[in-house]
Amino acid sequence: MTYVSYPENTLWRRKVDGSERLQLTYAPEIVVAPHWSPDGKHISFTGFEVGKPWTVYIVSADGGPPEVALQEDRSQLGGAWSPDSSSVMVGYIIGREKHGNLKLVNLATKKPSDVAGSDDLWIPTWSLDGRYVVAQTPDVKQAKLFDSKSGQWTSLIDGIATNVLFSHDSKFVFYEDTNALVHRVTMATRKVETVMNFKELPAPACPTGPPGWGWRPTIRSSPCGTSARRRSTLWIGSGSGTEPGAPACRLASPQGCGHFKRFRAQECAPRTPVHLGKMRAVG
Repeated sequence: MTYVSYPENTLWRRKVDGSERLQLTYAPEIVVAPHWSPDGKHISFTGFEVGKPWTVYIVSADGGPPEVALQEDRSQLGGAWSPDSSSVMVGYIIGREKHGNLKLVNLATKKPSDVAGSDDLWIPTWSLDGRYVVAQTPDVKQAKLFDSKSGQWTSLIDGIATNVLFSHDSKFVFYEDTNALVHRVTMATRKVETVMNFKELPAPACPTGPPGWGWRPTIRSSPCGTSARRRSTLWIGSGSGTEPGAPACRLASPQGCGHFKRFRAQECAPRTPVHLGKMRAVG
């Protein structure tokens, strides 16, 4: 799994049992929005230093110097992986740039191509089956969906949405609203359901964004429904520090931090989270 430590804001990876812990970036680089490649070999992240543009990087999961995904003097944000791990989708920080769109960067050639119809969209999320891309409008009050089968962008979420994630089978989109409620959108029907409530979760004051959450890689559909789906585990972290036993500010992996104990809710409880001290799990 990979995570960003707080307050150092450096990128780490480790096994879920806490072993093989490895620091991947160092100060003064500040890291946000890390994403594992589908093949598990690389991690994309957005890094920046004070006074410099935000840049999307690619780093090996085994360590080594990070490489710039797309060399340019613009503030980038993104790093959503293609299903075959050969490309990343990059957006631009609205507010820092006068104009933004989404670009697909071939990592072998470093050549970018514009994503059709993506003007003034940013923060891309790509489904693992390759069919869908979700991106947000400049005011983040709407999330739009690109369907590669139709070639069209349509509205998917009305309202501010954070931590937008596809399920591993690409059948659902999960997101958190401004009231700390987590919702699930069924892609086949566009039905929206509230599945979790994080209102009382103590959250650290992360300077680069809200705490994250994610799903274990074994999950293949939504956290609520059949008994098989109830084996889902949700990871939430709060606190600070980078040493074993100290929770990190943000989790970027569905597996959670290696020094976190794994918690599993016995019942699916929409709007009723299970309290576990500084951490809680609902699934």
